Amino acid sequence: MSAIQQAISKAEKTITSERRSTKHETWALLAVNKFDSDRKRMSVVVRSPPHLGSIPMLFCKGADSSMLDPNICEGGSSILASPEGLMQSISEDDGNDMESSTLLSLQSHLGTFASEGLRTLVLGVRILSEKELEDWMVTYHKASTAITDRNKLLTAAAKAIERNIHIVGATAIEDKLQDGVPDTIHSIGRAGVSFVKIILLLNIFFC
Repeated sequence: MSAIQQAISKAEKTITSERRSTKHETWALLAVNKFDSDRKRMSVVVRSPPHLGSIPMLFCKGADSSMLDPNICEGGSSILASPEGLMQSISEDDGNDMESSTLLSLQSHLGTFASEGLRTLVLGVRILSEKELEDWMVTYHKASTAITDRNKLLTAAAKAIERNIHIVGATAIEDKLQDGVPDTIHSIGRAGVSFVKIILLLNIFFC
């Protein structure tokens, strides 16, 4: 067993899931790429249970603007972000009709969810080869143990593996305001104070 394989084995943590049939599955957690404001997504690298082939995989979730980026997801060449941040469809590859159709349908649902004020997340998965996993774990290990620029290196490592992602779905939840917040917003508006002014004052105060 090579040194990196030993490191991967040592880094493996287990996640046990329980289905309604009371059947348990144990997945090995190899790495966590935390959310940051640059990527606007997070991901985990896992290994499936033996009965599912012990396959290394990447599970990723994030904002639609980052997950549907043509450089991130498969079939992304059929969608393009406009300057206003809205998703517009373009037709480039007839050989990828199914993937493109799925993404365009997803976009439509995301638009509906957003118009209803729901907070959305897009979900994706990538199947990794053992060689891809081994090579990336070397990069990830160096980044996670770096003395300087650790966060920058971890972000670069995450970006390196968060690509060629297959989009599998999306979630939409109601993001309710805490008690008293709506009344506070109403009072602030009646006082003629804009939220732009509030943010500006906060930035001045805390900088």
